[in-house]
Amino acid sequence: MPGSPTAAEARYFRTLEHLKLVEASLRHYVSLWALALLDGKVGFALAIALHVGDSYGTDPVGGILLDKTIELAKQYK
Repeated sequence: MPGSPTAAEARYFRTLEHLKLVEASLRHYVSLWALALLDGKVGFALAIALHVGDSYGTDPVGGILLDKTIELAKQYK
């Protein structure tokens, strides 16, 4: 994915700060999370998952993102 202009735009121009600023939807956060994982950026995916859990506390998606990210992070040991 590093050579994909579309993925680069989605990740580099859609930072957590940007998504907070534009009051992005949960769908945007999940998309950014998926791109981060596809690119091997588990730490960034974890930051997104934690933010989603904090911002959308009643939605189960935050917990799912966090659980999946932790599961993947354990594989990178």
